[in-house]
Amino acid sequence: MYNPRLNRILLFVTFLSSIGLLLLITLKDGKEEIEYLRLSPARNFDSVQQLLKISVAQKKSYFPYSSKKLLLAQNIPVELKRMTIEDKESLYISLVLPHILIANEMVSNDRLRIIELQEKTAKYQRLTFRERSWLQKLSTTYGLKTIDFAELLKRVDNIPASLVLAQSILESGWGTSRFAVSGNSLFGIRYQGRTGTTRITNINKTVTLSSYPTIGDSVIAYFELLNSSYSYSHFRDVRASFKASDSKPHNTVEDLCDTLTNYSELGSEYSHRLKLIINRYQLTDYDTLDFPIGSELVKVHFNRES
Repeated sequence: MYNPRLNRILLFVTFLSSIGLLLLITLKDGKEEIEYLRLSPARNFDSVQQLLKISVAQKKSYFPYSSKKLLLAQNIPVELKRMTIEDKESLYISLVLPHILIANEMVSNDRLRIIELQEKTAKYQRLTFRERSWLQKLSTTYGLKTIDFAELLKRVDNIPASLVLAQSILESGWGTSRFAVSGNSLFGIRYQGRTGTTRITNINKTVTLSSYPTIGDSVIAYFELLNSSYSYSHFRDVRASFKASDSKPHNTVEDLCDTLTNYSELGSEYSHRLKLIINRYQLTDYDTLDFPIGSELVKVHFNRES
């Protein structure tokens, strides 16, 4: 099915791949090589503005390029707010979506390991010290004081990409808010002094949110919030019930939106707005995408100067 928005996103990714061949710097990190791309202010979006206007043939995959490079934007570029609405929307999704897919892949891997260890104990096999330590650490991360397989599996689970995108869009204004540009704060998460975060306030200093080193850190913090906080226990219950009944993805997302009235002072109106964003921009199209295993990760950093 032809999706113009998906095509525009692909254009941006392909463009970054092409200029990346010229500007990539290879850094050693243990045994792996991580490619890091830093764009100068002059090159951030000059070419993208023209490239996004080019029509291309229909693409069936979000990751079509043979080089298998997955570009990960580390921060929100200031130029985003100066782009046209249509270009800004497509570009924002291309910046955030890869991090969502990675987060869901990480959660899926942890979930599979939990199930393996649960099956091991069901067979009266003793867990090793390393296995038990891993479970205890994971339980702590997800807000549990003890190892409880049933509750842990309810918490360590994926979040639909459409819902993650919708909340980040609503909370950050398509990545144009001061919190998003200055601190990669995409989900309006209040600052609570957690490790790896700093605080960022609005101009009037009436709102203090968590600031993150990268977009990926912001996405992970959001996943941990919904998957561990008591405020979203109903969200997790509904998600678990749909997984058990194998309900259709779109209906699942609609009902999950209804469980997030505690996320904002808007209450039920907040859930309504999430549904409008998901439906208007056809965000459920991204719910079936998986992280491309074996892709070469290329980190892209946009200069803060403008």
